[in-house]
Amino acid sequence: MKYLKLYESFINESISKKKLILFSGPSASGKTYLATDDKSALAKKFKHWYSDLEATAILIGTDTFMDPKNLPALYTLMENYGLKKYTEIAKEFPDNPWLIEVFDKKLYKKFRSEALAAELKIWDKMNAQVGYNKTKCTGSIRNKEDGRVCGMAWVAYMHPAQTIIFDDIDTAIKNYFNDLVDILCFTPFNYYLSNIKKRIDSPNTSMQIDVSNTNAGIYQYIKWFKSVENPELDNKFYTIESAKKLLEKTGYKDSNKILKLLGVNLKDKGFYIGKNTTVNCDQVINTRDEASVGSVNL
Repeated sequence: MKYLKLYESFINESISKKKLILFSGPSASGKTYLATDDKSALAKKFKHWYSDLEATAILIGTDTFMDPKNLPALYTLMENYGLKKYTEIAKEFPDNPWLIEVFDKKLYKKFRSEALAAELKIWDKMNAQVGYNKTKCTGSIRNKEDGRVCGMAWVAYMHPAQTIIFDDIDTAIKNYFNDLVDILCFTPFNYYLSNIKKRIDSPNTSMQIDVSNTNAGIYQYIKWFKSVENPELDNKFYTIESAKKLLEKTGYKDSNKILKLLGVNLKDKGFYIGKNTTVNCDQVINTRDEASVGSVNL
């Protein structure tokens, strides 16, 4: 009993001291590169959460919960945290372990009847803070529920890392942690389209972007950014003609339609890129500017 109380005290203290950061913005913005690559200007380098369960600084992305190869790491994390019986039960469940209570009442009842009191206490406390909740898993940008957000919250809660970056194309993780710092990763329009082209041509199918998908690529970009008359996020000016060529070279055939969605008046000479007024964040960094990236407080 004494050990359990000390353990709970340690957990509570470690969670309160964690530095939580969200790298928000559209996919293909280079968020993973910024956090993990040795050449990044970020002051600290982060490891993917599943690659090192003892790392002090980790990156957690929603995409990592789509790969079944990462499940063993999650199970180990759960066991290390004191959820031995829950992990055993989770291995009988065909979906993500945070959904057992929602979609398999019988299996969840089995857990509660077989788990020791000490584990139930750990689980109840954790479930109250980072348990699955449809509303919490719905962000302000896409207004669409994404259960993987709960997976990010779980890992952040259980992993011993003290500095954590979340990588997502929405903001729902802020519903779980209100002391989180939201940093919008802005990639200039021309570089962003270049990133998309590289993904289109990538031999890695998981990296590829379908330009016809109105929920991906430039269509995500438009949810975060818009055209403006004066320099805002950088000093790059795009003429209407140059912007159309960039889009069409990337594979977007209806460039006029996309520019209108971006808020461009096709009769104007051109535009700069600014942040959408509907986007609320604590800081904006330019992913192509080393000084801007280096300004992130870690």
